[in-house]
Amino acid sequence: MAARRAAAHAGPWVSTSHRRSEPSAPRGKWLVAVGIVLLAFNLRASVGSLSVVFDIVNAELGMSRTVGGLVATLPVLCFAVVGMASGTVVRRLGLERSGLLLLTLVAAGLVLRATTSEVAVFVVGSVMALSAGAMGNVLMPPLAKHFFPDRVGLVSALGAAAVMCGGAVSALATVPLSRGLGGWRGALGVWAVLAGMALVPWLVLVVRGRRTAPSEQVVQVPLRVMLRSRVAWSLAATFGAQAAQAYTQFGWLPAILVDQGVGRSEAGAMLALISVVGIVLALVLPRMMRVVGDRAWLPWGFAVVNGAGWIGILVAPDTATWVWVGLMGVGAGAFTWTVTMVGLRARSRSGVTALSAFTQGLGYLIASVAPFATGLLRDVTSSWTIALLMLAASSMLIGVFGSVVSRSVMLEDELE
Repeated sequence: MAARRAAAHAGPWVSTSHRRSEPSAPRGKWLVAVGIVLLAFNLRASVGSLSVVFDIVNAELGMSRTVGGLVATLPVLCFAVVGMASGTVVRRLGLERSGLLLLTLVAAGLVLRATTSEVAVFVVGSVMALSAGAMGNVLMPPLAKHFFPDRVGLVSALGAAAVMCGGAVSALATVPLSRGLGGWRGALGVWAVLAGMALVPWLVLVVRGRRTAPSEQVVQVPLRVMLRSRVAWSLAATFGAQAAQAYTQFGWLPAILVDQGVGRSEAGAMLALISVVGIVLALVLPRMMRVVGDRAWLPWGFAVVNGAGWIGILVAPDTATWVWVGLMGVGAGAFTWTVTMVGLRARSRSGVTALSAFTQGLGYLIASVAPFATGLLRDVTSSWTIALLMLAASSMLIGVFGSVVSRSVMLEDELE
């Protein structure tokens, strides 16, 4: 009786997990695994590919640095606004159809962005691709929870590694591609082709009818319910702090390095290095988390090394640049850690989906300030100094809020 009263008080989404066990995942997991990796790869490629030719695009389309800062802020703005609503979309469409839809939007948006000469149309194409990326970010944790319930940490880490791999490859390859394909338009168009190829496994899953029934997948969770959760707020703040760092790096790091005398190709390689180091760390992080458990030194470690990287870029940008950028790559492990904790801080798929949408929606809203503020500070002060100091100091927020997330508290327990 007490359990029933607690479930009724918490709401139908919690009581569902008490009344019946979670349904088993469908067969054909290998196809799902391939689909997850390809989907994750495309979530950051659209951002990384633009960042290394951002100043060329700005000049050709006639953007100021402030307007460019707004464009650099679009990823986090789209991820915030669309992320909050993505849980409802996933609940209604199911996992497989959601994957198919978002990759279609990514491909269409990238094609539009690569073929226009109008700033407004460029922004529309970017919003399409980035909104789909927002849905993909929210979709990743429930995919891991549903299809691989006994390997949530491992699949989350592989997905995060694929996300960073997409960022690394796109940042490293876009400049050479632009030279071989006649400019930045052809280089950006390549990533639209890759997004189209990633549609194949999701199309197969939908055609085969492997659609997760909405009633088995996600139950609507009111926002007022999530607002009562300390772990949800802490995850959102941690995610926002690390996303602010990541998307400022994607938006401005190449321009910062070029202004400091680093070559354009080398600047693109440095941006790729962040993702390469992050990929390696993502693959070993599940074992590290099993060894250290819920100790708070992991998020604090990410915070400190990331801040040290910004200070190094400020003090000696053209000396041992790879060391400072490598430190940022280690700090990028905060992304994998936070995404993994989303899957581990709720027991049910309903809880994970709600926690993912809340964490990433609110987190990206918090992060949206950083890329715009960085460009604005550069315009106002005619220097990167204040902006870099601001970024180094704000890195510490990863440790502050991540230490709260590291405590073993489950979402369902808080709400009951």
